[in-house]
Amino acid sequence: MKATFLDVYDKKEVKNIQNNLEEKAGYFNTLCDDIVTKYAGDLDNLMKWVYSAIIQPDIPADSDTLEKAFLELSNCVYFTYENLEHVGVFDALSKATYKEVYNDAYTKNIEKDGEKRNKKTVAELTAIAETESKYESVLNDIYSAAYTIIKNKISAAQTMIATLSKILSKRMQEDTTMGSTRQRLVEEY
Repeated sequence: MKATFLDVYDKKEVKNIQNNLEEKAGYFNTLCDDIVTKYAGDLDNLMKWVYSAIIQPDIPADSDTLEKAFLELSNCVYFTYENLEHVGVFDALSKATYKEVYNDAYTKNIEKDGEKRNKKTVAELTAIAETESKYESVLNDIYSAAYTIIKNKISAAQTMIATLSKILSKRMQEDTTMGSTRQRLVEEY
């Protein structure tokens, strides 16, 4: 049986490529993080507060803290959705720009020979267009990634809101049950 790539790959080479990629990709990750922070930073800060005030402590949070977290998260999600749509516009515009640059590069490099056949192959034209539009492509990828990250953050915040709602409902039910138990005990004595 013939050896495959998985049988003979160079671990050091793969690791070097990974390290090189991560080093060079840091700038692009920073751009993405900056976009996410700009449009979802308030939600991040609020979720950090929920973690430190409600989740991390060993004692259960009081109902006032839960109510505040519930209200603030609900409000923040409302505005973060609006911000998500702004990022969506940037994503769409960066995609349109990428396609425009790509198509312009592709069409400007079409040359016909004497017999009206293309001098360059489709593969060559595609390679030229991809090379000339690489920055626009990367920027579109960054906005697309930021959009996805913010959307996932909103989804996680909605899960937290639902969880807080359940906890608050349970506490209200317990308070009602305890109140009626106290009333019965007072009436019995």
